Amino acid sequence: MESTTIEGTTYNNVQIRAEPDGILIYHSSGLTRIPYERAPKDLLAKLNFDVSEAKSYQEQKEKAAQQALVGGLSKKVTPEAPSVEQTAPIKQDTPDASAEGVPSGPNETVTTFSGDLEHSRAFDQGVDEQKLWELARYIDENKNIPVFSLLISRRGKLIFELYTGGIDPNASHYLMSVTKSMLSTLVGIAMDKGLLGDENQPLSKVIPANAFKNRKQSEKFSAVNLKAVMGMSALDAPVPPHDKSAKASARNSKFFAAKNRLEFALSEDLLNRVGADFQYNDITPSLASGALSFCTGKSAYDFAEENLFGPLGFKNAEWMHQDASGLDLGGYGLRLRPVDMQKWGVLFLSKGVRGGNQIISESWISKSAEPYMMSEAGQGEPNYGWFWWKQDYGTPLVFQEANGWKGQRLAINYDKQIVVSMTACIEGDKEHVFFEQLMRDYIVPSVDPLPGAKKNEALGSELLRLQKSRPRYSSSMEKRMIPSIAPKERHKPFSL
Repeated sequence: MESTTIEGTTYNNVQIRAEPDGILIYHSSGLTRIPYERAPKDLLAKLNFDVSEAKSYQEQKEKAAQQALVGGLSKKVTPEAPSVEQTAPIKQDTPDASAEGVPSGPNETVTTFSGDLEHSRAFDQGVDEQKLWELARYIDENKNIPVFSLLISRRGKLIFELYTGGIDPNASHYLMSVTKSMLSTLVGIAMDKGLLGDENQPLSKVIPANAFKNRKQSEKFSAVNLKAVMGMSALDAPVPPHDKSAKASARNSKFFAAKNRLEFALSEDLLNRVGADFQYNDITPSLASGALSFCTGKSAYDFAEENLFGPLGFKNAEWMHQDASGLDLGGYGLRLRPVDMQKWGVLFLSKGVRGGNQIISESWISKSAEPYMMSEAGQGEPNYGWFWWKQDYGTPLVFQEANGWKGQRLAINYDKQIVVSMTACIEGDKEHVFFEQLMRDYIVPSVDPLPGAKKNEALGSELLRLQKSRPRYSSSMEKRMIPSIAPKERHKPFSL
């Protein structure tokens, strides 16, 4: 294939692959996605690819995935892509090409990613590619750990994109308690718009009177505000996996089956010292989800679609486990594409501004980055608040973190301007140790390298190899945990 320049960038020594949402160009520092509508016609012609095949291919993948879920996942569920993948040298025409044959300069591998997130070579953002290569190798060598994706961006540009087992980049992933941090974001937007009272207003004033069982219950929640709720300092309602007692399991079953989970949450006992005691559970967030829906007239998902997901260009988002009243579950249930997790983190780095529009106020972002509750450990500085965690992993960098069971993470560092997201299905306590090791040994050193950042031209091929590797999910996993483009449930509007 002759030299090909796309959007001002000339690519050399690459593999080109067609996917349902565009052409993927695998190069020395990662990959770049070009939507079909922006791909040069001569390139499509040389690949002998009919764009109309993309929709058919995507449908085949979804059908195969659904069949595999029914019949077991002993085989790879992704069908072969159309025969368009090629390995071909592309002559480098740019005068400032590096010795390795990779373009350099300010425009190197920068393009629009998944609609509106830029992609850049890691080295060009001051990140050590050698460390990122070691990171990819470490994940490759630990095939028994079900990591689905790991993405890193710096200064708003995606620099590292790892998927395992043929997972489609457009597939959404089940995020467990990362949902709580999204709910916090939506509460902030609703407050910005004047739809929801501030965090210090008692719930008895925020939630309509008819939501309470009686006056006594309403008076009980006059001592509880949204700040206490988002600090996990409201309800005494332990449930698994944090409490595995029979009583906690029974409570969880009744809560999940409740026709209106807000009413269930309002019937639970309060902590002895609301606003001071800490108890992490999955029932308390329903107070915030209920308040959001009653004040906006929309489910959390529908409010997010209108005010966050839509403006940021999210695709294939889903919020599972609605109750019969149309309230979305506050503690878990959100499904997002990994790249959309990145967009969410980048929005926080950009002080709430996206495309010139203030999506969420800078003041709420600053507030949500400051924890005010001590966790169960009860030592050190406060590390929880606003449904977000604070973590440092024993490194000099401090991260604002959304943390979900089984390895779901969104970690934001404002000093180095990096966002790290991971999706997985890691059982037991290994998830905390595993992610801590990734951060401590690879990711943090990559953005604060000594003596300086290094290039590694093998990084792209390693990421490609991981993407083509065998799936890390199995028939024993819950269906909700397996990434897919198609939604797993039907969602209905909330009605007052």
